[in-house]
Amino acid sequence: LSLLSCFCLYALAYIFQTSHLLGGERFFCLFDDAMISMRYAKHLAPGQGLVWNLGGEPVEGFTNLLWVLWVSVFHRLPIAASQISFWIQLSCLGFMGITLWRVYAIARIVFPGTRVVGWSAVLFTAFYLPILQWNLQGMELGFQMCLVYTALHLTLKSQKGDAFPFLIYILLGLGTLIRIDMAIPFVLLWGHQVWWDSSQRRQHILYGGAILFLFLGGQTFFRFQYYGEWLPNTYYLKVAGAPLLWKVSRGAWVFLGFLASFHGVCVLFALFTVWSQRNRKTLLLLVFFMLQAAYSIYVGGDTLERGGANRFVCLGMPCLFLLFSNRR
Repeated sequence: LSLLSCFCLYALAYIFQTSHLLGGERFFCLFDDAMISMRYAKHLAPGQGLVWNLGGEPVEGFTNLLWVLWVSVFHRLPIAASQISFWIQLSCLGFMGITLWRVYAIARIVFPGTRVVGWSAVLFTAFYLPILQWNLQGMELGFQMCLVYTALHLTLKSQKGDAFPFLIYILLGLGTLIRIDMAIPFVLLWGHQVWWDSSQRRQHILYGGAILFLFLGGQTFFRFQYYGEWLPNTYYLKVAGAPLLWKVSRGAWVFLGFLASFHGVCVLFALFTVWSQRNRKTLLLLVFFMLQAAYSIYVGGDTLERGGANRFVCLGMPCLFLLFSNRR
């Protein structure tokens, strides 16, 4: 409880320090990409549509539909424009709190003989600056982590023969509405359940596949009807607009820089933990992190690389911290 209290105080201080006093009124602000989502949400809230400019041609300049819908809720509330970002940041803090709780619960399942691993992983996750920056500056990362680590906890908690864990797929399906690339953890946990839960393998294949198709297919159909494109505009600009070799080369170079720091030590300890434990649970955590790293390499890294984990790798960092924190 004391650790979580310290984290909340630190997070509130961070939010306050990123605000500005203008004309005697304090304004809270978000990261520039988050403000793009904010603009779409601002127009959506009064019923003017998911558009960048009122009266302009609809262009999907965001990749986080569910987050835009969430932000639009705050524009419907009687909140001063200068304070809307603050309440969004508070919601991000709430999502982060749920994530930390789930990280600790995962540690208790994967490493049941000690509480140290759980508190250590929570400490690293809570005060890891890239996670704090992306989360508290209004990006969708906190919402993503909340959903995916809840689903991961339920996956690890489930046993063969238990009631069918339908909620796992609903959470992961909602994750794909936040970002399409949340299909990566969806497929990973889906594949894990198909492989591990042999008694309900047929149900996992059918329900997991149906929910993935429903969520991805539904938003794709909506996008084509609303914007006239099968994929977001940002995909054509950032992914399709660059040669594959250039993207992968840049992504690999960025990730090597990530490994050249303390993160490389974390990865080595994580590999040792998986090798020494040799069970499906530690392997699942390692594969989760590796898939996020591989995706970051494939897309050429992130827009801003500041030496730590980017948004894509950040999603897998709690898994790395869990494995790194084990000392047995």
